Amino acid sequence: MNELRFDRDESGEIIATVRTLTAEEIAAIEAANAAIRRTLPKSTVTGRLIEMGKAAEVKAALDADPVAWARWFTPDWPNVFADDEGLLAFLDALGLTSEQIATVTA
Repeated sequence: MNELRFDRDESGEIIATVRTLTAEEIAAIEAANAAIRRTLPKSTVTGRLIEMGKAAEVKAALDADPVAWARWFTPDWPNVFADDEGLLAFLDALGLTSEQIATVTA
């Protein structure tokens, strides 16, 4: 993995330098990237569930749980974390297999 850096020399000209990152720097970058929680648009999750033929089950489950319904349709938070425990439990309760859950949260 390389780092590309742009600087200016004494005359003001832009110069580019490339250096290879150390193993420690690469490990730090990979650890930081792994710690970032990925979000999905709720519309994407809903679309994938519709494609799986689960629209009726989703509607029934949300209608039965006003808190879940309110959280799902909160207009100022249009995304959900892909690893959200509530989302994963909801998908499991719908009877999705682990492969289907992985597809929904991909």
